[in-house]
Amino acid sequence: ELRKSLGFNQVPESNQIYEFLARFNQNQILEFVIKTLNKEFKPIKRGKRTVLIDGTDIQVDMNWNKQNYTKKFLEKKGLYWAKSASKGFYIGFKLTLALDYHTGQPLTMLIHKGSKHDSELFPEIMEKLRKRRIIRNKDIIIADKGYISFNNYREGILKYKIVPLIFPKENMKINKILSQFNYPLEYFKVKNKKEDIYKELVSKFKKLITKWKKFKKIRGKIEDFFKLTKKGLKNNKFHKYTKESIAKTSYLLVLLTGLIIKQGYNESESMQKLSET
Repeated sequence: ELRKSLGFNQVPESNQIYEFLARFNQNQILEFVIKTLNKEFKPIKRGKRTVLIDGTDIQVDMNWNKQNYTKKFLEKKGLYWAKSASKGFYIGFKLTLALDYHTGQPLTMLIHKGSKHDSELFPEIMEKLRKRRIIRNKDIIIADKGYISFNNYREGILKYKIVPLIFPKENMKINKILSQFNYPLEYFKVKNKKEDIYKELVSKFKKLITKWKKFKKIRGKIEDFFKLTKKGLKNNKFHKYTKESIAKTSYLLVLLTGLIIKQGYNESESMQKLSET
């Protein structure tokens, strides 16, 4: 499937792939990836869509334990220090992905230098989804606690008109989250014609956020996607050293993972098994 998408009649050599990548910039590669995925995951008549959002580290293969790379040295090369909650410090970037829960289709993605906080990335990925007309009113967006902020809850409902099911932190009281929607509608400048949808979104949000733990397994699907991309495709670290080349390769890896899922590996269990083979 990937060979056909790239326009090769037979399995390409590595130099052919490099030549292909060199002809386009990272934005063009991203557009190619999104269009190819849209074509392969043929549109179906849908109701409310459930979108999973998460990020993963993109590590550059540099042995910084043996050599002390200064911030100035790295910045000259367009590289940056970053920190992952699970893997500690690393040199590289961060990929943020939006994934359709039901089909397993990657919808759009972002790449940032270092490790920008997830809560700051939520508005960016939402704006991408809006501009591409991927999300519709009343869709459900699921993200882990890293994306939590009161503003993200509010903007999700008021600006994007979706149900922002961002998991709360363990010590956070649900009532504290819900209380911000107890103000009169005039406080949020909600016009009369939008009052019904606002009330419906808030009602749905309150219902889901109180039982957010039941959605952990659903959200776990995007983690299985990343595991397949990294472990299954043997790509835990990049032997590339510029944001441009890393972005291009990352986009194509997401495309390849999406095409694999399309071949009958859409369930978490099948992705997990494939990652271990």
